[in-house]
Amino acid sequence: MTGADALPSGRSMKKTRTSRTAKTKKTRRAPARRTGEQPDQILAALERNLLFRGVDTRVIKKTLTHFNRLTIPAGDLIFDEYSKGRELYLLCSGRVRIKKYTKFGVESLLAVLHPGDFFGELSLIDGLPRSARADAMDDCVVLTVTADDFRASSQRISRSPSTCSTTLACGSGRWIRPS
Repeated sequence: MTGADALPSGRSMKKTRTSRTAKTKKTRRAPARRTGEQPDQILAALERNLLFRGVDTRVIKKTLTHFNRLTIPAGDLIFDEYSKGRELYLLCSGRVRIKKYTKFGVESLLAVLHPGDFFGELSLIDGLPRSARADAMDDCVVLTVTADDFRASSQRISRSPSTCSTTLACGSGRWIRPS
């Protein structure tokens, strides 16, 4: 053992390697609680959401069956980066943090979302895995809709399903897929 490896007390210094790509502790995704069907609350949340602004209430009522209402406790992981995206999320209450880890394991905050925002849309548009992770900063209530149900809803909203789809595409401009 060289002098550089020995401590003054005579004990040897154990060399450890730290990985530059090591991520911080992963939060295990706890199952979100499905809450009972409350059509009035779901309707009110949809009317406040960016995707459905300007859409007639009677038309929104016809799409209520496509949405599931979930309660997610603060600190829980909603979805992880690189997971398969199956749902679009509409935030009704609470705050959601969207973040990504660099190749060196450094956390990069992309956005903090508030009620009325939506997220998870990129995977529905391009079919690729999630490009970031989302976790609940507060207790959150979200509405979820699958890609197929979203398409069916947007067709009901307009003869030309571009109303919600255009908003969805414009909203997704806030995220950029890595090349």
